[in-house]
Amino acid sequence: MPYHAITPFEGLSAQCDKIEYSLGCIGYKSIPLLSAISRRPNSQSSGVEVRVYLEPPEVTDCRPIDTIFPDTTDCFLDGWVLPKIEGTIFWFEVEGIITAEEDGEYLFSLVVNGTAKLFVDGREIVDNTENQRPGDSIFGMGTVEEIGMMPVKRDQKYTVLVKYGSSPTSKLSASNSWYGSSGLRIGCTHKTTPEKLVEEAVALAKSVDQVILCIELSYEWESEGYDRTDMALPPGTDELVAAVCSVNKNVVVVNQSGTLVAMPWVDKAPAILQAWFSSNETGHAIADVVFGKVNPSSKMPLSWPKRLEDNPAFVNYRSENGKVLYRENVYVGYHFYKKTKRDVLFPFGYGLSYSTFKISDLDIIDDTKDTITASITVCNSGSVAGAEVVQLYVTQQLPSIQRPPQELKGFKKVFLEPGQSLEVKIPISKKYASSFWDESVESFVMEKYGSPKVMLIPELLYKFSISAAAYAGVLL
Repeated sequence: MPYHAITPFEGLSAQCDKIEYSLGCIGYKSIPLLSAISRRPNSQSSGVEVRVYLEPPEVTDCRPIDTIFPDTTDCFLDGWVLPKIEGTIFWFEVEGIITAEEDGEYLFSLVVNGTAKLFVDGREIVDNTENQRPGDSIFGMGTVEEIGMMPVKRDQKYTVLVKYGSSPTSKLSASNSWYGSSGLRIGCTHKTTPEKLVEEAVALAKSVDQVILCIELSYEWESEGYDRTDMALPPGTDELVAAVCSVNKNVVVVNQSGTLVAMPWVDKAPAILQAWFSSNETGHAIADVVFGKVNPSSKMPLSWPKRLEDNPAFVNYRSENGKVLYRENVYVGYHFYKKTKRDVLFPFGYGLSYSTFKISDLDIIDDTKDTITASITVCNSGSVAGAEVVQLYVTQQLPSIQRPPQELKGFKKVFLEPGQSLEVKIPISKKYASSFWDESVESFVMEKYGSPKVMLIPELLYKFSISAAAYAGVLL
């Protein structure tokens, strides 16, 4: 089956008779890829043509040993198969044709592990061969992004040519000479200003009834191989959201990120959909929720702090003398926020629905030697079919050691029609509900004093005691 991916715009357009679009924010960390707008020479196919050489192309009578046609200009060669290259030193010529969409200036960029120069219609625009500066690209082996600029005329075609030498040609000491370490990234985009993009988005927001504002952390800001240093969205995003929400009261902010982001505009946004990083059908999934085809029922898998400084690891997130210190102890995630009574933006286990639910009739049944069961009645009190996730937490009273104020011990999702009620049973292990591992006796320990409490979300309280005689462990 051919690979495909549905963008939010494509998914929303499929369910909306009329949709207008404004970019709003460029949001990129590096110049967007040349391959996004280029065509191969003498072809209407997107991408570029790459000619492979075993000596510099400037050498007289030098001929390419291979020609390939990648669809991207973000090339880390570890994933490439070039059987005609036997050594580590080789050269590329990368060629693509672009057509200017409007008068103005275009930005061109090069990031390399190796060396490269970029030419437009024979004119040198970017030189990344001498005076190279180390960056964090290509797993720390590449350069910073070198950028050049040139004026263009609307509808005019331009030939972009990059001459690249593999990693042994690099001037950086961090460079590596094994074949797969070579890499280059070629960028190209029309130059614009954040202020102009926000102005265009605000003008559009004023003219329409509803706004679906999609923001994100792209792979440039959040990916493997490095850690984020803050919770910020890409530059200009916060200003865009605040400005659009100030001129239209029917705004849904759709955030796509794999982890937490700061939301200084949260009180101005009428609705927020956290879409995470989903799969190929992301666009259709977002549209189904936004237009009510699907009733959302997921819950937060983490606590969402208001600020980076509120994170339990903020003070000690670093290494000292080659060691990483985990000083949070058991107070990780919601354990920390409950213990310190610190407010969060969205708590662990939180999530809205297009319906409402009521929980009642909690009963604790001491089933067996090893298990107790919480029995609860859940009712869909709204007008839309949907699902609720009943969450069961345990609180240990008077613990002799540091224990989190609440610990999730069980949960169950139930789907209900409007007005429907259902009895839900959640079994939990007595051992794991009430005990802790004591290294001094190498056993799980359940304390004799202080009965645990069960808490449900929505919160109900029910005290229960677990018989010491029914528990196989060590009592203190």
